Amino acid sequence: MTVTQFEILLKQYGNSIFGFCCHLTGSTDLAEDLYQRAVLKAFSMICKINCEDSEKDAYKSARNYIIGIAVRLYKNETRKKMNNLLVYDNEIIESIKSEHDIELDFLKNDMKSAVKQTVDNLSDKFRIIVYMFYFADMSIEQISCNLKIPKGTVKSRLNRARAIIKKEMEEKGYDRY
Repeated sequence: MTVTQFEILLKQYGNSIFGFCCHLTGSTDLAEDLYQRAVLKAFSMICKINCEDSEKDAYKSARNYIIGIAVRLYKNETRKKMNNLLVYDNEIIESIKSEHDIELDFLKNDMKSAVKQTVDNLSDKFRIIVYMFYFADMSIEQISCNLKIPKGTVKSRLNRARAIIKKEMEEKGYDRY
């Protein structure tokens, strides 16, 4: 990959990578730091990123590579901080204002907030896969490759995470989740 291709990659997918970092860390400040470190690490390994053609799939693959770097950096940082028992503040999801039905919007936002809180409370092995699958729109194979775990393990963890989320949402009173 060339420097020009790397710039194009960041223009196309920089917001997506940063958004993933936000979901992963739960804080904009921590996400900015994680994003910068992941991009710098990727840039230092620019020769390893395969992007011979300018097709969208090649750039998406490079984006997934950077997301994989961010996940590894996050896991390493979390392991180091486990002894300190840091508690991350959960961000409040911004409410979407509607002229038609404020109560319906409130209920939707309340449900989104409950789902986000439930996902944030999952252990890292489940939470990271949920974020990679749903937010980063990565396939089972891509997640498997990035996390260096078998596809079956990814599927199993994703299925268990869904079951945990469903159970907790039902316990919170969201029957039709």
